[in-house]
Amino acid sequence: KDLLNKIYELKRKTNISSSKSRINFHKESFFDKKTGTFQSHHNIHHEKQFNKFYLNLEKKVNNIINKCFSIQKHYLKIKNMWFLIVKKDGNVEMHKHYADLSGVVYLKVSNKQSKSGLFIENPKQNLKLLDLRDDLDLSKTLNINNKLFKFNPSNNDLIIFNSYLNHSVIGKNQDDEDRISLAWDADFIIR
Repeated sequence: KDLLNKIYELKRKTNISSSKSRINFHKESFFDKKTGTFQSHHNIHHEKQFNKFYLNLEKKVNNIINKCFSIQKHYLKIKNMWFLIVKKDGNVEMHKHYADLSGVVYLKVSNKQSKSGLFIENPKQNLKLLDLRDDLDLSKTLNINNKLFKFNPSNNDLIIFNSYLNHSVIGKNQDDEDRISLAWDADFIIR
């Protein structure tokens, strides 16, 4: 709840542009009238009020990756972090990122059933999904053979995926409440 308050406070303090074509995502936030989304600048992890969350998230993600894939020599460093507020009837157009891995933490998702979710293209139809909600049991691997995978988030869910995969929020956020997520990009560095 404290984090959501910080997000809304930063949104209130932000001068909002409505044109993505001239946005420097590292410095500016914007509201896209076409898609109904507010997106903060991509360096909120450098802001004092978000620093603790950023450090805890980076530590948690590295613990998961090291336990699942035994790559202790590498460290996943978050290089960009931003939040999205998707209003009713808002969506996020198909796009990809330029990093090793990307992720999303869902901070506020309505309890109502929604037709929207995170859609990830699966061009080679060979995605492997590890469901680690209960523990780090790698036997819960699911092979995804469809061209499009839909992830229906709940509050506090974290999804991590390869940055080169196109992804979007298709459908629309049919709920009256804002959907708030915190997204990030990270690269592996050698310790």
